[in-house]
Amino acid sequence: MIPSNDQEWLALLIWSEARGEPTDGQAAVARVVLNRSVLRYSSDGTVKGTILAPSQFSDFWFKFVGGHYVRVCHSLADAEVRAGVLMGQAKAQGSLWTALSGVAAAVIAETYTSPAYDVLTNDVVLYANLSISNPAWATADKFATKIGAHSFYHA
Repeated sequence: MIPSNDQEWLALLIWSEARGEPTDGQAAVARVVLNRSVLRYSSDGTVKGTILAPSQFSDFWFKFVGGHYVRVCHSLADAEVRAGVLMGQAKAQGSLWTALSGVAAAVIAETYTSPAYDVLTNDVVLYANLSISNPAWATADKFATKIGAHSFYHA
């Protein structure tokens, strides 16, 4: 069961990348996807295409095993199949899925607001959990804010 619309794709991304984060962090992760879509930053301009862009969002292309990312998808078709599997797992979590869908809907509708979230600007297109990864692009000059375990960065 592959997501059927932008809200489901964003909710799945939140579930995959930030389900244990505070709501502001979940919304911020979704906002990064929308910013990327608009800017076509590693994106075809769609939410689905942004999320499934090769190697951009870890859980759709990799599995975290023993403290390391291991590639499990080698094509877009593989990533779509994996998204379907992840969707089944996410929806099985009932009330969590419902809450994440609500966060995704609010971000899409541009009605989500909070002091932490409102720091994000339209050019914030990157984030990382620096406790488990250390990407070369995560530099002090591009840093925007930290919410929960994720640090957010400008393009």
